[in-house]
Amino acid sequence: MSATIDTKKTKEIINSLKSNDIKIVKRAIKQSKVHGNEKIFGEILDLLIHHDSEEVRDVVKKFLLDLKDSKALPMIIEAIKSDEFKTVKAELISIFWNCPLNPNEHISLFVNEAIRGDFMVALESSTVINNIEPPFPEAEVNESLLLLKDYFSKHPEDDKTELLKDILVVIKEMEQSVNLN
Repeated sequence: MSATIDTKKTKEIINSLKSNDIKIVKRAIKQSKVHGNEKIFGEILDLLIHHDSEEVRDVVKKFLLDLKDSKALPMIIEAIKSDEFKTVKAELISIFWNCPLNPNEHISLFVNEAIRGDFMVALESSTVINNIEPPFPEAEVNESLLLLKDYFSKHPEDDKTELLKDILVVIKEMEQSVNLN
């Protein structure tokens, strides 16, 4: 019986998230903090890029900054990887230095985004990388070093060079930590 109630509540919240009434959408976002699940979270992420109201997008951003559920991590990672979320990539990356999710299994993703993205994406990625807590997966650290070495061999100077040099220093510190263990 409980599963039926959960399914009904999920449908109700998803329908409310699709409403044209901003108050209803905001109320649904608030309800999802208590009754949320992966389906609802996906709909909320979509609001970030598809809703016309800046007010709704701001509520979504605040919601994302309050995330504590590690089940949301894979969906955020996929959104960061997706070109569909390119316009909000910096905001998505900033989630990781504002919430307790530890993205240590995705170090190379943030390095790659810093290299490929604009200055704000690089800055947010740098902040996340600087705050990632151990353990540092060896494969992620090695991949990150390769990405940075390749970048510097092809782009010796641009507007992100100093920022990427700082990231390289942090990644080398991670490498030393990995080698000590």
